[in-house]
Amino acid sequence: MWGYGGKRPWSEVSTALEPLLDHPDDGGDDLWPAECASILVRLETITDQWARGDSDPLLQQHIEGVVGYG
Repeated sequence: MWGYGGKRPWSEVSTALEPLLDHPDDGGDDLWPAECASILVRLETITDQWARGDSDPLLQQHIEGVVGYG
């Protein structure tokens, strides 16, 4: 992603984490409760997979695609 060393603009990405990752660091509007709820669900899914040691190739491909490398 642009701003994270990647080559893809945010307009090409669909993720529940977008409100968190594409939010200004120096202020800006607060995140809405509904945005926080969807971010939480996605983060819990990611951390649960990491904790289980899942090595799903499709998940790895998705992660690499989101950050623009691989």
